[in-house]
Amino acid sequence: MTRTIDIPTFQAAVVRNCSPTLAGIKPASLFTYPGIYAHQDGSSATAPIADRRARLLNVIAQCNHELDPLGIHLSVLVWRPCGALVYAYRRKSLATYLADPRAKTALAKEGYNTDNLPICLAHLASRIALASTNAAECACDQARCALDHQARCNNSCSCEFPHEIGYFLGYPYDDVHQFIVQHGENYKVFGAWKVYTNVEQALTTSIPIAHARNTLPTSINRAAPWDNLSRQPDRAYKTRPHAAQPKGKHMSKIAVVYWSGTGNTEAMANFVAEGATGAGAEAEVISCADFSADKAASYDAIAFGCPAMGSEELEYDEFQPMWDEVKEILDDKKVVLFGSYSWAEGEWMDNWKADADEAGVNVVDSVICYDAPDDEGEAACKALGAELA
Repeated sequence: MTRTIDIPTFQAAVVRNCSPTLAGIKPASLFTYPGIYAHQDGSSATAPIADRRARLLNVIAQCNHELDPLGIHLSVLVWRPCGALVYAYRRKSLATYLADPRAKTALAKEGYNTDNLPICLAHLASRIALASTNAAECACDQARCALDHQARCNNSCSCEFPHEIGYFLGYPYDDVHQFIVQHGENYKVFGAWKVYTNVEQALTTSIPIAHARNTLPTSINRAAPWDNLSRQPDRAYKTRPHAAQPKGKHMSKIAVVYWSGTGNTEAMANFVAEGATGAGAEAEVISCADFSADKAASYDAIAFGCPAMGSEELEYDEFQPMWDEVKEILDDKKVVLFGSYSWAEGEWMDNWKADADEAGVNVVDSVICYDAPDDEGEAACKALGAELA
């Protein structure tokens, strides 16, 4: 499905997907704007695709006219059959982050010149496109991967995805390094990113990120969505302890809706509910077969849990029909997603979040666990529930 290409729709997508960057908490964010912007077989863009690209670039140019004075810039990195890969970044914050030797040295080994940000991003875009087996096209003008042996790919190409992209999203240096070294495995917690080193710090960091995702979209003036961003300079977010809930204040009512085949996602659901109640909310764990759009209206926030099934998809007999019904009426309710998986690398969650985004669901965070949740997975689930309280 191609999302409408106009300024209000695109602005809403930016705010929904890039709020931590807009709020100055994170140097950069990346999201896919749905639509057919390239042919699946990698052939040259036809007139309809070229027109679609031109219209989106025109919308982005108008947004940049207002965002550039605030130090924020939007760029399309790659055109793909499923959508345009849009990168939002704060120039000053990103340049400072990449100048650190922990990023600079690692990126130099992959051909990046971090002293020249435009060329650096063009190189990243090229590497992403090359890893897509020719089904994607670099969107940077005259951009080309600096590594000669990767300058062109044939149909048998097996270029590895540029996992150094974690540096371009501002994730903790040590976690990005370990993700690359460990090939994405052996992580301790998987929330906003895969955590390998300091779990406690990562869970603390997730609080302001989730806060931005939850509050910024609702505080934006739809008529002039960038107006209040001038009051959001690049900053280091300082977390504050949770205040005690005042006596008599409304207690949030949270539904934890799940489907589970092996019991792993059910265990996660119970941990999510425990985290919510521990943060002062009232939580109810409900099987998806017993949940509906009518019941959703009774809750302030909802956690949905479903494991990876089949070809990286949701369970289709009970959970998918319920989700398809409920997602259309969630409006601005806070929503989190969770589930377990036993193969691949959790692509089903990416697909699920993309579907939620397409429906306008306010997803503030997600957690996935490999098989049964271990101690770190338990902590992540409880933190997820606390975000809804």
